[in-house]
Amino acid sequence: MPLHLHPPACLQAETVSCTEEDGVLTVAFAARCAGSEPPYLILQRALQPGEDDAPYLELSDQVRSAYGHVTAVHLAPTGLRIDLDLQGARRLGATCVQLRLQSQGERYPLLAKSIRRIFEGVPLSCE
Repeated sequence: MPLHLHPPACLQAETVSCTEEDGVLTVAFAARCAGSEPPYLILQRALQPGEDDAPYLELSDQVRSAYGHVTAVHLAPTGLRIDLDLQGARRLGATCVQLRLQSQGERYPLLAKSIRRIFEGVPLSCE
């Protein structure tokens, strides 16, 4: 089977939310898009890990989702990059997910804490 390289998925996140509900930590990013469904990225992880504990990623549609398959994460005040393995790239249709973030100001520490928890066990750099 030939190797199909997917391009990176790039998103300008207009809104960011971090929530804990029903034992699940969720970080959601959404962009604005006139006239259609806005692109989004949802990241989730159970607060009480079970046997199948892994970060969940969903990129604009449940069809483009995966548990795990993350090889590295880099978070900065201006952006987030999530690198995927080959299976993750196939499931999400992208080799990596790159988000540009608007200034989070006082909310950045909560975002950074949430990203660290969701990607616990994955190589992560955080500015």
